[in-house]
Amino acid sequence: MNDHADGTGDGTGGDILDIELEDVVQCYNPSCRAAIAPPDEMHRYCPRCGMAQVFECTACPSRPGALIRVADECECPRCGALYVLCEHCYHPVAITPDRPLECPDGCPPSFRAVSTGTHGPYGGIHRAGCVPCEFQTATLEPPAIWRLGEPVGDPVCNFGRVFFATARGTIRAIREETGRDVEMWDQAPLFPGDPATIHLMTLQVSERYVYFAHGSRIVACSVVDGDPCFSLDVAAGDLCCGIANDRLLVCGRDDTGALLVEMHDTKALCRDQDSLLSQQALPAASGKSPQPVAYPAATPDSFLVRDLDGNIVEVFFAAGKDSRVLWENVGYEYVSVPAVRGRYAYLLTYSSERGTAVFRVGLEDGRTTSGRVPGVRPAYIGARVGDRHLYFYDGDRDFYQLDLAALASPPATIFHGVDATGDMLMDTVVGLESTQGQGLWLLSLMGTQGDLTPRMVHSTTQSRPTLNAPGDGHLALAASNKRIFLSDTATGEVSVYAIPGK
Repeated sequence: MNDHADGTGDGTGGDILDIELEDVVQCYNPSCRAAIAPPDEMHRYCPRCGMAQVFECTACPSRPGALIRVADECECPRCGALYVLCEHCYHPVAITPDRPLECPDGCPPSFRAVSTGTHGPYGGIHRAGCVPCEFQTATLEPPAIWRLGEPVGDPVCNFGRVFFATARGTIRAIREETGRDVEMWDQAPLFPGDPATIHLMTLQVSERYVYFAHGSRIVACSVVDGDPCFSLDVAAGDLCCGIANDRLLVCGRDDTGALLVEMHDTKALCRDQDSLLSQQALPAASGKSPQPVAYPAATPDSFLVRDLDGNIVEVFFAAGKDSRVLWENVGYEYVSVPAVRGRYAYLLTYSSERGTAVFRVGLEDGRTTSGRVPGVRPAYIGARVGDRHLYFYDGDRDFYQLDLAALASPPATIFHGVDATGDMLMDTVVGLESTQGQGLWLLSLMGTQGDLTPRMVHSTTQSRPTLNAPGDGHLALAASNKRIFLSDTATGEVSVYAIPGK
């Protein structure tokens, strides 16, 4: 559905009839996809399978709520409410911060967003680091330019919106289709603003919240309208956190130097009730330099935490279920944050004696498959995992591609196009994975602090489209399944590249 910049609509079907629609559309039901007339009062249902093509927004302050075209997006044009769809019956379910997602037809809990955007690789609920898209060509059109008019932090996107922390101490939400602010979004101050350090503010986005750690405090607002949901003070520093399935997992160093891991119920946090479900301290026992605190990775029913010794500890969502060591580190000096894809977690490891190895760990049985990558030392940025391949950067100048079906086979080298030596570093890597099976585009920011260069390379063709930096300040990169966002955090200027698809 096209955006209504003025937020108007009479809720009687005008929101459907006033927008431009194609003459013929396809039924939203993926098992049907019949050609049907555009939804209006006479065409609410697919004539073949009966699937509803429009529904009334239940979150609108007045009744009747605006009609929303299910086949296009899951956002109400009047009040901005977001919906996800039941994967079993495709019924739209409103997102609310204080109630669990439940299909009204009683289906098992399994939901997905129509406007997906991306959840990674910024510590969100999916940490594969690859975004599915329909990239069709090796060229990019000149970008659209957003001028936000203020310093902003690194962006993160989901549900067709791009979120920024601002130097005013607020969270700002921009519609990725139009570059306009979300009309009903609340920009209440959530943290002390500071233009000099705003680029250090890293947002994350889950199925309900936009959230971040600021000092020893976790702050979250609603992904629907920006309304403040909760804040949580933690007795630890150097915090990293993740939210999934109404659970918040917080990792940080306590006063003893151990890794403090806390699990909280986000619904209880929103209601200002006792939320702590579990708490444990994971001290370093090896005597070697401990691994830094890292973002937990979410699986369908747990979080994966890298402890200070490099072991991967699984912390389950279910209250009262004991955590377990899913993978034990046997002497590797470096262990990456796990990248989760399906029912597997993928790890990069390195030791000066044994070199680099890649591990695939089964989430159900802990069964491990590994492969060696001789002569390569992986960079700290970790792995990106697509449907068929694993990708990582070696800290020098090359990306590597490993076949997931044959991890022990020699990796293919993907030339990055620059010799990164000396103090050069890889700041960000995002993968754009073709849904047509035509490889993957790797987006990256690389250089020295304050002088990062955006680059793009294809995993098989080695094509390298040009990405122009929008300014001279600190650059930040994000991507949805439709667009690439490259921002200058000092000025708030954002270059928006449309992903060329069908």
